[in-house]
Amino acid sequence: MGVNGTISRLRFGWMNIRERLSRDATHTSHTPWLFIKTIARGITAVLALISLSFFAAAIPLWNRDLEHIHGPNKGDWQDGVPIGPLAVAFLYNAFTSIYAMRTAKRVPYMLELTIDFLIWATLVPALVFATWGGVFNVWQTATTTMDPNSSGMVVMCDMSTNFWSRECFPDLYPMGLIEIAGIGFGVPVWIFHVFLFVHGIVERCTRAQRTKSRASEMIKNLEADGNNVGGGRPGMYPGSYFYT
Repeated sequence: MGVNGTISRLRFGWMNIRERLSRDATHTSHTPWLFIKTIARGITAVLALISLSFFAAAIPLWNRDLEHIHGPNKGDWQDGVPIGPLAVAFLYNAFTSIYAMRTAKRVPYMLELTIDFLIWATLVPALVFATWGGVFNVWQTATTTMDPNSSGMVVMCDMSTNFWSRECFPDLYPMGLIEIAGIGFGVPVWIFHVFLFVHGIVERCTRAQRTKSRASEMIKNLEADGNNVGGGRPGMYPGSYFYT
């Protein structure tokens, strides 16, 4: 009974939130877009948190075993670059989702458009750097050679042969899988923000066009009402009439 009651309360709360978010600002019609975008932002916040967690986990593993030969920064900077925009994506989407569910309103349009643009624009180079510098790029299959002592096949590990293979550098492969996971969860974050940015522009243009159409229709109605005053005779308006 307790479980059923909890499920019923959750279902009622979900339906209530959906109903509130599906009403427009004037409460005269229904539109699903605020509800859909709130759900999309909630999903994006979760994906961003998972992605930045993977990148953060890869950095100490990378710094423990590797370093950059060229450049002033010898550490794992390529896995640290995506953490900034992913952290902003997590905080912003979590905030806007909670704000929409509590107030049934969206954040200001320009703020929404600016943050969405900054996130997807910075994620492009960040994910490119993470992909370019990922250790999975140097994975290699080990080649075997004949061991003269045992007459068997062995894997020789040196700087010129099999150095990046699983047999010679086993820690490299869990590290690469973590980087792949970070990139894999980061790409949907970028896709969601591109969608939200483009939809925000389209929605704004649609609303502006709709407002313009309503204003034009209102002007036509006022002109029609003005022409109908006085039996349709232009310039004749109702007033006081005196009979002699």
